[in-house]
Amino acid sequence: MIYIHRKKTPQGFLDLKLRRHDLKQMRRWFRLSPEERGSPPYCKPRFAEFPEVLEQVGHEFKTKCAICECCLVDENRRLVFFRPLRDSRQKEGGTPDPEHYFWLLWDWSNLYLMCRDCRDNQGSLFPTGAERVTPEVSHLDRENAVYYNAQE
Repeated sequence: MIYIHRKKTPQGFLDLKLRRHDLKQMRRWFRLSPEERGSPPYCKPRFAEFPEVLEQVGHEFKTKCAICECCLVDENRRLVFFRPLRDSRQKEGGTPDPEHYFWLLWDWSNLYLMCRDCRDNQGSLFPTGAERVTPEVSHLDRENAVYYNAQE
């Protein structure tokens, strides 16, 4: 796996209208009591609408796959979430799985570049060496998931 020194989150990414909308929905959900919450808002990643995001992540990864380090051409580049947002079997409206990271949808450092083969083999499991971080509304204000690496 390639080591990437993540730079500061680009302001253009932080200013995306869709990002602000999704984070607002998640904040609203987190502020409900656990009894009132139900399923979290289903915020679907739509990064295909923002080619500049793919370009920025590609620049950080030097257009190499984060896993196998192969050089990537445009049609083989895929944005993926290092910590999976949800179990691939979880449907819209389902209960949040404590082993998944739906609240990291718009966390810059959770976005990775992978080739199609590595992405297809990634799956939706994310084993940790310690107890998982419990999601809180304060996590939505973070721009860098390095904090979670230290915790888990």
